[in-house]
Amino acid sequence: MSRQLIEARLQLVYGKEFLDRISISTNEQNVIVLCVDVHGMHQNAVRHFLTNIINLCKGDFLIRIIHGYNHGTILKDMIQTEKIHYRIREKLAVSGNQGQTLLKVAAA
Repeated sequence: MSRQLIEARLQLVYGKEFLDRISISTNEQNVIVLCVDVHGMHQNAVRHFLTNIINLCKGDFLIRIIHGYNHGTILKDMIQTEKIHYRIREKLAVSGNQGQTLLKVAAA
């Protein structure tokens, strides 16, 4: 799935408030990376937000979640321990940044 198609699908579902929390890029291996900032969101909202993003985006991609660390670890713990979506194949801590988690998402 291309970056433009992902952006178009996300725009169909989300307004500016949520779209401002998402940035899309590609890494060195040309894999799409969605950077999602969930600071200040409640656990259920984060769960719902991430599930919808994964459902909207087909194919293999990465999600870099910025959940924060300094003001508590509730979101971090939830993301790293709960099964949020069946397409998440791996959860990785981001080296040198305890406030982020990387999710590897596989095609259905």
